[in-house]
Amino acid sequence: MDKNLEGFENLEKCDPYSAFGVFCNANSFIEGIIIILGVAILVALSLWFVKKNQEMNQKKKEN
Repeated sequence: MDKNLEGFENLEKCDPYSAFGVFCNANSFIEGIIIILGVAILVALSLWFVKKNQEMNQKKKEN
């Protein structure tokens, strides 16, 4: 096989534009778990921030 085409094998296995594209750079099961936990933490923090922001807006309207 030509040396220039070696990098394209990985592209065929993993589509970076798919829903699971975030796993393209994960080399092992443990890295995949870390990615899942990181995404879950980011989602939880963003939802918490939105909730706090809504509570602050509600308090401002009451005053």
